Amino acid sequence: MRIENHLLLNMKKAVLFVLASLILVCCKNSDKRETGPAKVETYKKPKADTCLFADGKSFSNIRQACIGLDSLPFKLNPLRDGMMTEGDPAYLLFDGSKTKAELFLPEQDQGILLEKTAPGNWADDDYLLIAWKGYVLKRNDVPIYGGQ
Repeated sequence: MRIENHLLLNMKKAVLFVLASLILVCCKNSDKRETGPAKVETYKKPKADTCLFADGKSFSNIRQACIGLDSLPFKLNPLRDGMMTEGDPAYLLFDGSKTKAELFLPEQDQGILLEKTAPGNWADDDYLLIAWKGYVLKRNDVPIYGGQ
């Protein structure tokens, strides 16, 4: 009888240990979410000191919110003489219909809106964005940024 009680007690402990382990594993996995298309991180109601390029953020005219630049799908690298060079990247954001592109240049805390002028081209008074092997940004007809 004593051996049966001892075995029963050990079985209860083993079952409790397995259940506790299972619950712990399930709780850890509940934090993992399926990742879909890249989502742009937005910060509503920006304050003057919370939406700074130096902090990796900028105010978006398209989204009307402060956004995290690293979460944007298009990153353009600086170019010199048509070749990639070191420096801070620029970022691109398109509206849903791709009729507007917003350009985020280094050290600017707000995006620059570019309007679609032709298939694969967006421009304003100073900049021209061309969809060519990714994207090329020109100023005064000189490529200054490029990337995919």
